[in-house]
Amino acid sequence: MSIERMQDAKDSTQKSVALFLICITAFKHEIFDIGHVSTSDKVVAVLFATILVVTFWFLERIVDARLDKIWIFRAIAMGADNIEGVWLDVVRDNGGIRCGALLTICYQDSQYVISGEEYFPGGGAGGAFNTDMSVYRHRKINYIYNATEADGQTSMSGRGYYEFKGFRCMQFIGKFINDNSNRHYEVRGVRLSSVLHELPPGDVRGLSDPVIRYYKKGLRRKLSRVFNQRPEMTIAEKQILTVAIIKYFERFLQCKI
Repeated sequence: MSIERMQDAKDSTQKSVALFLICITAFKHEIFDIGHVSTSDKVVAVLFATILVVTFWFLERIVDARLDKIWIFRAIAMGADNIEGVWLDVVRDNGGIRCGALLTICYQDSQYVISGEEYFPGGGAGGAFNTDMSVYRHRKINYIYNATEADGQTSMSGRGYYEFKGFRCMQFIGKFINDNSNRHYEVRGVRLSSVLHELPPGDVRGLSDPVIRYYKKGLRRKLSRVFNQRPEMTIAEKQILTVAIIKYFERFLQCKI
């Protein structure tokens, strides 16, 4: 499935409103023009119909606004194809891992926006990136991106894609191209919430309790995501997680992307 599922939810509400108005129009004589119905009853019927129309219109606006602004409504609409959240990935170049990244996928202005920060295996900052445009369909997102190196002066741009795997989109594989050099890179990523419990305690020492509690697996974590705001990570925490995920892929997946 694809991002069209959220649009379908909006369209369904609009169609319900339209169908109701059509029914009112088609049966207006039966509803309002029955000879033996008193004037007061007709007034009550008109008021009742008006209230229903306003209610349907209001519900339509709520669905439209909530899907755009509240992630839990989008998560319900997208179901197992939901890709929003915090991810960790590694970038492979020339047979080895070039860097890792902590990235966020969120829904803005009717499309998914990917943004993140890269770190090298030793913990040094690699740069930042974000997408300018994306299309998500059938568990695959194609995007156009811009990136800036840590020096703040060197920039690159290009295009790429992620293909999401697992029952609830817990991993992805993909590629991206640096248009400046025409160089191709392979990428593999995993949701932070699905891998945090697998990272050795020594690799993630230094993470704050709010971060650990928020991304920990289980029902309590899911409730935390619904009722609590996502904690902001420090630069040090981002470095810790990125280096940890590089070691994770080196150990368990052996860079076989």
